[in-house]
Amino acid sequence: MASTKATSTSNGTKSSCAASLNSAQLKRLLAGPTVTILFRNKTDTDGDDVRVVYEDFPKNVATAFSTKWEAELSPTEGVVGNIKNSTHQTIVVSGADGDTWRKILDWMIRCCQGFGYAQVPNRKLKPYAYQFFIHECAASIGCDILKKRARKRMVLLSVEQIHSEDVRALWLVEPPNEKMRTFLVEHIAIRFWEKRLRAKSAFWTLREEFSDLHDRINLFIAELNGGPADVARGYGPTRLETQGHKKTARNISAVKVEEQSNVQRPTNAKRENKTVTLKPHIVRKATSKTPAYAKLDLASIGVTREKFCGPRY
Repeated sequence: MASTKATSTSNGTKSSCAASLNSAQLKRLLAGPTVTILFRNKTDTDGDDVRVVYEDFPKNVATAFSTKWEAELSPTEGVVGNIKNSTHQTIVVSGADGDTWRKILDWMIRCCQGFGYAQVPNRKLKPYAYQFFIHECAASIGCDILKKRARKRMVLLSVEQIHSEDVRALWLVEPPNEKMRTFLVEHIAIRFWEKRLRAKSAFWTLREEFSDLHDRINLFIAELNGGPADVARGYGPTRLETQGHKKTARNISAVKVEEQSNVQRPTNAKRENKTVTLKPHIVRKATSKTPAYAKLDLASIGVTREKFCGPRY
C-alpha cells in the first residue's frame, strides 16, 4: 500500500499525498476500512441539520485526498471512539450543500478507478458559481488537487463573460467573500466601460437589486474614466429616489448620460503623450489563401497580462 501521508510544499504548507500517486496506487486506496461522511447544514431556524452524504467511504481515499481528514483520522485525533480499535469512523463537513459534497466524494472515487484523475464536477446551471463552491469546499478540507483544477476551470469560464445568475448566486454568499466580490465588480465594470457587456438588461436588474454592487461598479468605472468618484455615484439609486424617479435601468442610464455630459475631461495639453515603436514578430507568413500573423511583445513596454486582459480571480 502506498503511503497516504501528506507532503510539504516549498512554501511550508501541507499537500495531500494523492498528487504523488500514480493510477495503480490510487486504485489500491479503495481497499481497507471505511468512514461515514456527514453533512452539517447550519440554519438559523431549525439549528444544525446533519445528514449522511456518503456511507462506507474508503478511509484511505479520504486521508490521501484531504490533509484535514488525514489529521482527523490519525490515531491520536480520532473523531469517534478509539481509532486504534475502531474500523469505522465519522467525518463531518459543512459549507455549500450536501449534493456538492456528494459530487466531490464521487470525484475522489472516480480518480481511484485506475484511469487517472477524473474531470472536475460541473453542471450547466450557474457553472462559474458551482466551480467556486467546489473550490471553497476543496480548500476547506485541504484537497489541493481539486482546488487547483476548480480554479483553472473558473479562469476558463471567466475569460469571455460570467453569467448574471452566477453573479447573483455569488453576491448572496454568506458570509460575503470580499475577494470574489471585488473580482465580480471589476469583471462587470470593465465590460460596461468597454461597451462589450452582453445581456445588459440582466446586469442592470442586478444593479437595481443590489445597491452595493451598483455603487461599487460606479466607483470602478469612475476610476477608469479618471474622473471623481461622485460623478459615477451621481446616477445611483439613491439620487434617483431623491429626484422622485423610479429606479429602473432606463432612468439610471438617462441620469448617467446627463451627469457625464457635465464632466470636465482633461485637455490634450494636460496629457502626456508617449510614442513607442514595436517591431512585430512574424509567426506565420501569408499565403494566397491565409493572411500573415504577427506577435507584439507588450511586456517590453511595461504592459502586463493583467493590465491587458484584466484581473482574474
